[in-house]
Amino acid sequence: YYDEIFVIAPGEKAWRSAGKLPERRAYAASVSIADGVLVIGGENSDTIFQDTLMLRWDGKAVVVERGPALPAPRTSQVAAVLDGSVYVAGGYAPGAVRVSSGDFWRLDLAQRAAGWKKLATWPGPTRAQGTIAALDGAIYLISGLEMVADAGGKAKPTYLGDVYRYRAEKWERLPDMPWTAIAAPFPAPVSANLGRVWVLGGVDSRM
Repeated sequence: YYDEIFVIAPGEKAWRSAGKLPERRAYAASVSIADGVLVIGGENSDTIFQDTLMLRWDGKAVVVERGPALPAPRTSQVAAVLDGSVYVAGGYAPGAVRVSSGDFWRLDLAQRAAGWKKLATWPGPTRAQGTIAALDGAIYLISGLEMVADAGGKAKPTYLGDVYRYRAEKWERLPDMPWTAIAAPFPAPVSANLGRVWVLGGVDSRM
C-alpha cells in the first residue's frame, strides 16, 4: 500500500511528486469530477475505509480534503459519473472473508452535504472488482467477482459475466459477456456517438 501522489501536466514529459494521501490506501474507486478527483473507500493492511477523499490541484500540489462518508466501509467497488451524480456499485465488506456486496449508492454532486443515497440493487449476484460505465443517461454494470463464505467459513468465489443497465431508476438485464472481465478498467471508456461501451482486459475465468 502507498500514499504518494504523482501528477503530470499537459506538455510535461515526466511525472512528479505532488503530495501524499492521509494514509496508505489501495483498491479505492476514483472518478474525475469538475473540481478534482473523488477517491472512494479502499483499504490498507489495517482497515477497509468508509470515507471519501477529494483531491484538488492548487497549481503547485494536490490538496486533500475529506468528502461525504459512504453508508458502509467498502473496497474494490466500482464508480462512474452520470448527469452530475456519482454512482458506486458493489465492493467487499470487512470481515474474515471479504464478502461481496449488492450495494448501489448515489451522491448528488450539487448536494454533497446530503450524503450518499441508497438505491435499488441490480437483479443479480453481489459483486466486487467488476467494471462500470455511464452512457446516454444510463449506468452499465459489467462482470465482477461474487464472494461468499462457504459452510466452513472459507471464501467461495464465483466469476460473473452478467451485464445490467440502470436507467430511469430501473434495472434491466442485458446479454451476458462472452467471458468474464474481472477488474477491468473503470469507468469503462465509451463512444457516445456510436453508443458503445468498451471493456478492456480483465481476468478471464477460462484462464
